[in-house]
Amino acid sequence: MDDYKIIFAGPVGAGKTTAITTVSETPPLKTEENMSEQGEYANMNIKTTTTMAMDYGKMSLGSGKKVHLYGTPGQKQFDFMWEILSTDGMGVVILINDTNSDGVNDLEFFIDRFSQFTANQHIVVAITHVDLNTSPSLEKYQAVLEQTGRKIPMLEVDARDHSDMTGLLDIVLRNVDPELV
Repeated sequence: MDDYKIIFAGPVGAGKTTAITTVSETPPLKTEENMSEQGEYANMNIKTTTTMAMDYGKMSLGSGKKVHLYGTPGQKQFDFMWEILSTDGMGVVILINDTNSDGVNDLEFFIDRFSQFTANQHIVVAITHVDLNTSPSLEKYQAVLEQTGRKIPMLEVDARDHSDMTGLLDIVLRNVDPELV
């Protein structure tokens, strides 16, 4: 296999678009649009735009193999794209914004929603915006992951940091094939 596909999923404002932009070797395809005032997230002060369909970027591995990076929309009204984008994926990265008071519920929701996809694939959870939370606590997320009965790696990351993002992708890729990276 010369091409691999990794999905970035999570709620609005978790850093999916930023993560893909950070590691993509080419200018990423973004389907960002301004949020409407009626939108579910309009008053959360997270951001003013949202992904409508997907984000896409790519990166090359030293072996010449390509990794295609797909970011899902965070809004539930666009959830039909989640299954479309997950087709033929080898792994999923679930990003959770630690400043969101519903972060634990978000993690439970996305783990459940992607459980069919992730049952046979590799999953990593990345907690973002930890530096902005006055009292970050990764234990609350770890408790959710323990309830799944699976060993799911979890990391704190800054979606803007190239090293954090390549380290995160390295974990997914090594789980697929330890000799891949």
